Formats: sequence, C-alpha cells, structure tokens
Amino acid sequence: MCWLSLAIFAYFLLAFESVANKVLITGKIKSWQRYLFYVSFLSLFSLLLAPFGLTWPGLGAFLTSFFAGVVFFGYLGFLFSALSHSTASRVFVLTGAVSAIVTLLLSSLFLGDTFNAAKIFGIFMLVFGGFFISFKFYKKRFFSSYKKVILAGILYAVALVVLKHSFDSQNFVSGYIYSRLGIVAMAGLSMTIPSFRRKAFPLFRAGKRSDDVSQFALVAAVKSLAGVATALLNYAIAIGSVAIISALVSVQYLFVFVLSIIFGFLFQDMLRENMNRTNVLTKALGVVLIVAGIFLIMIK
Repeated sequence: MCWLSLAIFAYFLLAFESVANKVLITGKIKSWQRYLFYVSFLSLFSLLLAPFGLTWPGLGAFLTSFFAGVVFFGYLGFLFSALSHSTASRVFVLTGAVSAIVTLLLSSLFLGDTFNAAKIFGIFMLVFGGFFISFKFYKKRFFSSYKKVILAGILYAVALVVLKHSFDSQNFVSGYIYSRLGIVAMAGLSMTIPSFRRKAFPLFRAGKRSDDVSQFALVAAVKSLAGVATALLNYAIAIGSVAIISALVSVQYLFVFVLSIIFGFLFQDMLRENMNRTNVLTKALGVVLIVAGIFLIMIK
C-alpha cells in the first residue's frame, strides 16, 4: 500500500520537525518569542494559494476563519513557551493527548459526533497516558510546563473545530488563507507589547543582522519540511483510507519519542532528555497508552 508508506513517512517528517522546533528554540534562536514571530510571519506565504480559489465568503465566515487563526496563534505561543523549558517528547505527546480529548468533546457538542465504547475507553487511555508523560516519577512531581502544554492542547482543539466550522460556509483555500491572516495579525499585535518585543528582538543587535537572516532561513526550512509532510498526507488521503491515515497520527508521537532519545545524545544542552531508566520507561508507557487511545477514539 503506497499511500500507507507515504502517510507514515509524512508523520516521520512532522515528528522530525517537532524535535527541530525544540532544537532551534533552545539552541540557535534562544527565544521562543522570536521563533513564534518567525513562524507566524511565514503564514503570509499562504497568500500564494490565492489564485487557486480565494473568494469573499461574507463577513461572518471571514471572522470565523480569522478567529481560528487567532486561537491557533495562542496555541503556538503556549507550545513554544513550554518547549523552551521542557523536553520535546513530553510537550508534543501531551499536547496530542489533550487536543484529542478536547476535539472529541467539542465535536460531539457542536458538530454532532457521537461517543461509543471504544472512544470512551480511548479517552481513559489518553488521560492515563498523559499522566505518565507529565509526571516525573523520579522527582515525584509534574514537569514544569505541563499547564502551558494543557492550554496549548485545548487551544489547538478549539482552533481545529472553529476552522472546521468555517469550512461549512466557504471553500478550503479561502478558509485557510483567512485563518493564516489571523495568525499574522496576532504576530503584528504582539510586537506592540514592549516586553514581548524586547524578548523577540532586543534593541541593541548591532552586527546581528546576518544572524537574524540565518535564523529566519532555518525556521523557513523547518516549516517547509512541515509543508512537504502536509502535502504528502493530503496525497495519501486522496488515494487511500482517510480513517486509517487519521488514526496513524499516533505514530507521529512514537517518532517524536524515539527521535528525542536519539538526538538527545547529540544535542544534550538543547533537548535535555533525561535518560534515567525510570523516566524512559514511564515516558514509553505514556506514549504507548496515548498511541492506543488516539487509535481508539478515531474508530468510527
């Protein structure tokens, strides 16, 4: 099944991009605020899709899509802030678990989706998996940024549901572009906040322009990788089973966990993956529970 291989490879690229986010934020760029601004600014490139179907859907549909982008910006902010203090494996896997639960709840409330026994059991597995990912058993406490990660997962789910609702009254290209404009607008608004602006771009950066250019190029390269992965996923969906491909999203979290351990040996100062046996085993158990839980809640 060619489409299955494509989907798995796409999820691998997305997992690689997730770990790269952590490396860039804590290594090369050293400012989650600047990274957030770069990523948000890159959303302007969504305008390249305009010739393929951009239309004016009416003020209501526009504002719905725009609001989805505003919420998505909040998700990125909490996500990148958490990444600057916590390991990629904890942040991305827990975000996936929280967003899966909240998306299921919201879709049942507003989009008419229903629960079955498998989905209910899947939710319990996600909760327990999230606990094993979040709790540092070797320190007997939750990891420092778990509240930010939970907020990121909630905002991501809200953004997805709102965007899904916006597509009911406009085509994909229009909804996508207007949502990206919401992200760009929030990036511009954030730069009016002195504390954010100083942390994103310090006032005195004489001789640092070449560094800014190289950092932006790295962010663009990483996000281009995510773009390629998204295109591969869309193609796999076009020629294969959307149900199976959706369920395979859990594979991405397995890849994040494995890549974090592998690259943890190469970028110890940036990834800070604790190789304590208890830590690795409890994380592994949490990942397995979350993978199984996501698979169960995606069963029709």
